Amino acid sequence: MFLPGSRWVGSDHDVPAPKEAEMASTDNSRSAPDRTSVDAWFGSDDTAACSARAMVQESAEGMEGSACADAVLVVSELVANAVEHGIGDEVRVRLTRTGMGELQVSVFNRLRDHTADLPERPWRMPGVDATRGRGLAVVESLSSQVRVTYPDAGVEVTATVVA
Repeated sequence: MFLPGSRWVGSDHDVPAPKEAEMASTDNSRSAPDRTSVDAWFGSDDTAACSARAMVQESAEGMEGSACADAVLVVSELVANAVEHGIGDEVRVRLTRTGMGELQVSVFNRLRDHTADLPERPWRMPGVDATRGRGLAVVESLSSQVRVTYPDAGVEVTATVVA
C-alpha cells in the first residue's frame, strides 16, 4: 500500500505510485539473489513517519519475531529526524529485502548545512529527564548495522534489521 503523495521511483525518473505496488525485483548482489527493493518519496511533514511506517509494515510482512516491529520503529525514528533536520519538501525511504532475512531501511533527506554531521557515535541515550534525543540510539540498538553516507548534498542513514 502506498499512501497519497508517495511516488514509485523508477530507474530513470519518478512516476506516480500505483495504488497497490509490488516490490520491484532487482538483482544487485550475487550473495543475495532474492534481493527486492522499493523506493518512495513522502512529503516532509508530520504525516511522513506514518506513511513510512505503513510502507514498512507491508514490506516486512512475514519477517519472524520482532523484526517487523523493530523495522517499523527504525523507519519512524529515521523519518522523524529527516523531517525535523532536513530541508526540502520530500524525504526518500528505500526498503530492501535480502534473501538472507534482512530488511535494510534507508532514509534520505537534504541537509540545511551539508557540513553538519550527525552526532558522534556511539549514539547514547540521554538522561532520564531529557525529552528528546533518543532516536539514533534506538535505531542503533534495533539494527545489526547502521551506515551513514552523505550523497547529493544530503544524508542517508541505512539501518539493517535482521529477522
